[in-house]
Amino acid sequence: MGIMKRVSTIFQAKANSALNKAEDPRQTLDLSYEQQLDNLTKVKRRSPTSPRAQARRNPSGAVEEPG
Repeated sequence: MGIMKRVSTIFQAKANSALNKAEDPRQTLDLSYEQQLDNLTKVKRRSPTSPRAQARRNPSGAVEEPG
C-alpha cells in the first residue's frame, strides 16, 4: 500500500504544479473581485432598508415574499 500512496502523492504534486503554472494571478483576482461585487449586490437587494425591500412592504409593515 505504501507504493500506491507514494504514486498518488507524486501525481497530486505534478497536477498541482501544472495548475499553478497555468494559473494567472490577475485573472484569479479579477474573478474574486467580480464574485465579491455579485455578493455585495445580493446583500444590498436583501437588505430590509433597501428601496426594493421597502417597496415590497405592505401597509401592515410585513415584508411580502418575492416571486
